[in-house]
Amino acid sequence: MKKPSLGKFPYFGRMASLLLAAIATFCILMYAEKPAFTFLLTKINFYTAWLFNTLIAYAMVRASIYGTRLLDSAHPWQRSYRKRWPKQLLLAISMPLLLGIIGIVIYFIAYGKNILETNFFRRYLFLDTMAIFLLNGTLFFMHQQQANKRIRPERSTEEEQLQFPIPIEDIAYLYAENKYCFAISFDGAQEYLEVSLTKALAALPLHQFCLVRRSHIVNRKAIKQVVKKNNTRLLKLLPELDQQIMVSRLETPAFNIWWEATRKEKS
Repeated sequence: MKKPSLGKFPYFGRMASLLLAAIATFCILMYAEKPAFTFLLTKINFYTAWLFNTLIAYAMVRASIYGTRLLDSAHPWQRSYRKRWPKQLLLAISMPLLLGIIGIVIYFIAYGKNILETNFFRRYLFLDTMAIFLLNGTLFFMHQQQANKRIRPERSTEEEQLQFPIPIEDIAYLYAENKYCFAISFDGAQEYLEVSLTKALAALPLHQFCLVRRSHIVNRKAIKQVVKKNNTRLLKLLPELDQQIMVSRLETPAFNIWWEATRKEKS
């Protein structure tokens, strides 16, 4: 059986997930029961409930992260927010919440209680739902931060002083072929580039240039049209360049962020 493909960003590790589950469970128990703090801490039943509920919450956190990473691989946020949200709601919110309810049912059965006769649905279910939504909001924020880092590589003084064979404002795109790199001007002239595309990108203004695949960096002004094609984008450059470049699937999320950001700046 083929192993499911997961997104590369891990979010919270196991220990961080356990700590998060313990803190969330403690806060929910304190808020829902509303006893005197010192009184509650003297009751052994509180620690037992905290332990079991922390384990259940940990399973919910890990399930939510797993579902999110599955969707990061199959349906990245930047491909379509509208299509991603329903899947996120089902796989990373509803399913972990159902897992938590099953865990709570087993917990009460172990104590010989019927969950319908407890205050779980009156007090705890809403708080658990809000907690899982808050977790997913945090995961979304972490994903966006990670995606933004990919389009803002760190620069060094040495890299900023690179000399290009063509003035930067006249470069339409750069590409690599057979270990050689070239810069193409807007009039189609080609010049050899003495540095790698990675170093070139670090020296170029990132609001103007974007790495669209490992072998190509494109100037925003050189793009005439962006065509959605399957799960990626096809860039149609200016007619005088007579060139079309397919954005790689790996670079598509970062390209989408860059494209939308530059469109807002342009408008």
